[in-house]
Amino acid sequence: MSDNANDGVEAGVLTIDFVGEIHEVSPGSEFTFGRMADLEVDENPYMHRKVGRFVARHDRWWLVNTGSSIAIEIYDRMSRSSAKIMPGTEQALPGSDMVIRFTAGSTTYEIDVTTEDDTELEFEQSTDTIALSDLPMTDSQLQLVLALAEQKLIEPQAPLVVPASKECAARLGWSLTKFNRKLDNVCEKLTKAGVPGLKSSASSLNTDRRRNLAEYGISSGLIDASMLPLLDEA
Repeated sequence: MSDNANDGVEAGVLTIDFVGEIHEVSPGSEFTFGRMADLEVDENPYMHRKVGRFVARHDRWWLVNTGSSIAIEIYDRMSRSSAKIMPGTEQALPGSDMVIRFTAGSTTYEIDVTTEDDTELEFEQSTDTIALSDLPMTDSQLQLVLALAEQKLIEPQAPLVVPASKECAARLGWSLTKFNRKLDNVCEKLTKAGVPGLKSSASSLNTDRRRNLAEYGISSGLIDASMLPLLDEA
């Protein structure tokens, strides 16, 4: 737990409960959770070292998604509403009794979080917090992501093996030029929506982009196994 001071000195104590392991965090400190963090959730290799970070700011506690491909869901037990925090974005905790949920690989984890602040807030809908269900994707864009992640969707327990661009193009019945153009379009759309790791640059490999896109598609719920028949329609 770090000793960095925050502006939210009036926020109450944050209590974090993960399967009986309880931590109390006071304003003026921050608290991380993940594979190698203040709260060591699991040794799951598909989990980021630090998935998220709680920090007090503006009299409230915030949850920051510090990962690169795992989406975090906040479920408010009082209002029964929920919001999804995408990688690189943050959300003010809306109430006093919540569940934090995220999936790494094929395993879903839940962390209970309570605060002394009983003020109920609506989930903030800012340009930084996006819901992929609201992001329009064409069938061909979904087919591309499905082709990259097909093996993992069929065998969730197996390691992610991303096929080469040429293989994906053949699977979809596209030319390699068409596949690369569609890949650029999908990555550009998601990058503009705040998804990291998909921007093309001189220092980034196309292999990394394809793997990051496949991992993000699965972890965020953009694609799932029920959508695999779309590949046969390509």
